[in-house]
Amino acid sequence: MDNTRVDTQNTLYDYTSLMHYKSDEFSKNGLPTIEALQPNVKIGQRLYLSATDIQEIQLYYNCTGSGSTLPPITTAITTTTSKNSFPVEVE
Repeated sequence: MDNTRVDTQNTLYDYTSLMHYKSDEFSKNGLPTIEALQPNVKIGQRLYLSATDIQEIQLYYNCTGSGSTLPPITTAITTTTSKNSFPVEVE
């Protein structure tokens, strides 16, 4: 596949894809630079994978779709101080 084509895994066009820019993303005057063919459709978001995003990933990587996300990794941070050091804030 060349870099001018997108492999959508034969899914429908996804206006809510995480990868889709908002309709005014590159606008210099606030007007839309792209408009949906379907009326009243919000284009683009950056909060979550859409159902089609997940389906395309599963098809592309030949996943079964079962499983879950891993919990976040947390580690303890140990700090030491001496008389000659300054306090350091650790987040």
